[in-house]
Amino acid sequence: MHEWQRQASAIEAAPLRADAAQTFESKRGNSAGAAIFSGLPGRRSEPLLNVLIAVQVIADFLDDAHERHPTAANGRLYQALVDAVSPDLPLTDYYAKHPWRDDSGYLNALVEASRAACRELPSFSMVQATLGREATRAARAMRLNHTPDPIQRDRALRLWAERNLPQTGDWHWFELTGAASGQMVILALLALAAKPGLREEEVAATYDAYWPTVPLLVAMLDSYVDHERDLASGAHRYISHYGNLEDAVERVTEVIGRATKVVDLPDGHRHAVIVCCMITFYLASESVRGPALRPHTERMIHAGGSLSRVLAPVLRLWRIAYGQRSS
Repeated sequence: MHEWQRQASAIEAAPLRADAAQTFESKRGNSAGAAIFSGLPGRRSEPLLNVLIAVQVIADFLDDAHERHPTAANGRLYQALVDAVSPDLPLTDYYAKHPWRDDSGYLNALVEASRAACRELPSFSMVQATLGREATRAARAMRLNHTPDPIQRDRALRLWAERNLPQTGDWHWFELTGAASGQMVILALLALAAKPGLREEEVAATYDAYWPTVPLLVAMLDSYVDHERDLASGAHRYISHYGNLEDAVERVTEVIGRATKVVDLPDGHRHAVIVCCMITFYLASESVRGPALRPHTERMIHAGGSLSRVLAPVLRLWRIAYGQRSS
């Protein structure tokens, strides 16, 4: 993280330098959460840690860089996320439609570091095709999320979900697009790739356990934490699609219950720790611990079980230590 932060601070174009800085100043928790996936294989893997950090830093940087210039054409920025987990693809001119182009090689360095790490993962070939598909979905969903006009945005997201996202349960279109825009499935697949002798059955079981519940929680809890800020800025508020806060909390609490079923996977206790950390990290934010939201926040923490309740004070202290008091 320190090395990527150092490179970010050296970016020539001031707007891109400011966007890159956000990754380390206000989104550090995302990268810390990604790093926790390095514990899934049960053995230390430096390539895995490198690719997890690089992929998350890329996703967070692109989110801010596209939000600064949210045109459809500039959505090609997100190809970097696909290229990062697709070592056989040629690199793209990511800034071709961006008003600022000189990032001093920062994004290409991140992509190349990710690809180099992928090549070192012993079972990468077992997950490569699924990784490419999930990264492509995430890139498309993230691009559509930044459509300035909310009516056009929702129409485009709904149509895209109907055409491209499998409907396998009682999921709303906005839940599927919210899940698609997250990186949790990508991170889990990368962690599996670090396990020698990985079997197809474990890949399929892990994918089914994560999609769409776990990345959906990321989207909704992030939206819950940032509700007031997004309302002021006009950013897409996924949680607002539920109509009112009570209905939203009811649904998210239900999804938390579903997500904790990852404990049934091989090495399920490790998956459970990751999911509970993710749930509690968002809900440890000061922005959702005021009098109006605290009962809702406590309800969702309790839905995560005893581990979430134990983690809550620990992650509040982590936020304070790293200056991550909001999202």
